[in-house]
Amino acid sequence: MLDIITAALSSSITLTFALAIIPAALALLVSLFMGRSKLDPSQADEEYVGGH
Repeated sequence: MLDIITAALSSSITLTFALAIIPAALALLVSLFMGRSKLDPSQADEEYVGGH
């Protein structure tokens, strides 16, 4: 009985960590494909029309 509970918890924990890796890997891939360009704040202010 204890072996069954231990195996179920072990597989559940393994699955949880495996699923947690997916968003981290996707974030890493997206950041690699973004490139090295930087945001120009003066240009960004001109494009924004709404606000205060």
